[in-house]
Amino acid sequence: MRAAALALAALPVTNATAQELVSLPETVLPDGKRPIDQAFSGMPGELLMSGRIVRTEAAIADGTAKVSVDRFSDAIVPGDDLTSVLVPPTIAKNIGTDRVFCGRDQRTRSAFTSMMIGGLGSKFREIVRFCFLDVDRDAKFDHYMLAGAKDKLLQVPRDLEPMAYHMDRLTQLHPDDEVRLRYRKYVPSKNKVELEVEVVREGKKTAFDYILWSKPTVDPLQKLYSRMYTEPAKIPYPVLFDDIIGAEIKVLDVKPTGEATFTLTRDFVPTFMRPETVQVRYIFIYY
Repeated sequence: MRAAALALAALPVTNATAQELVSLPETVLPDGKRPIDQAFSGMPGELLMSGRIVRTEAAIADGTAKVSVDRFSDAIVPGDDLTSVLVPPTIAKNIGTDRVFCGRDQRTRSAFTSMMIGGLGSKFREIVRFCFLDVDRDAKFDHYMLAGAKDKLLQVPRDLEPMAYHMDRLTQLHPDDEVRLRYRKYVPSKNKVELEVEVVREGKKTAFDYILWSKPTVDPLQKLYSRMYTEPAKIPYPVLFDDIIGAEIKVLDVKPTGEATFTLTRDFVPTFMRPETVQVRYIFIYY
């Protein structure tokens, strides 16, 4: 799992301010089900390869804590998951640690209000979370803070009666959480093969615009879009698709029936990945 650990430094926090903490991405791991360098045949619709999506890490509470800031409060009990977040160096210096784990989301106002006015006139962002700090790294949280507060007085870490925790790493939360590569379609008129990358949660395919993934030793992050095609008129078979989250697969040939021959030359690389969906915010003008 060393590749995933080393890739952490390549994940930037864009436009970070004191309270914009980004959750640590998930990790994709090869499942080893498809043998390397062995030719196999597939028809449109068939699965070519898959990899497991696992939680990179989380802190699991072993004790209890009650916390409050302003009008917000939360209670932590043994077994609660606390999400690991990426902390920019400037914030880590101010709060005394880069090891920060956050609890559940709390909405500060209704979704409709957030859409209509955004953060106008509020001293909180739309979502706030209580985050826990282990400043002396003794496996006990000793401070907490409210992420999402805009007022500097509400951002200051506060003392916490030490609460023990333990780490949980590389756990697959659901057995059907996977990244899959599928032979999606054959276009007879162009002798063209179309492949599709799928993200599956609890057995159901989920929508995304692209996958950000951290290629070891490479900066910036790589973008992987869901569809890829052969272009026999430009590049005759065999055709190699490389860097599919580190994997490489070769399309050796395709028959008029759509039956194609493939070879997996490299499996998924253990690394960070995060499916991204482009969000559009509308601006309304009344007159």
